[in-house]
Amino acid sequence: MPKRIRWHLRHKPEVISGLLAIFLRAVETPIRQRSPGAPAGARFGAVAFVHRFGSYLNSHVHLHVVVTDGVFSAGVARRPIL
Repeated sequence: MPKRIRWHLRHKPEVISGLLAIFLRAVETPIRQRSPGAPAGARFGAVAFVHRFGSYLNSHVHLHVVVTDGVFSAGVARRPIL
């Protein structure tokens, strides 16, 4: 991460939210491209944690993200379809 952005990551939560949104959009695009039979309303799943410190308790803002390998949509009786 460029040094000019690090201060904003530490002090402005909206910058982290924006960065996470850009990252998730970049991850979602190839997942959707590789799921040609999926309906338009299909969604992927992700869980993200903001980690603010390094191993020596130094300020080191970074993200831990888990993303599903595919998209899901609601089928009959609102049950998920992979």
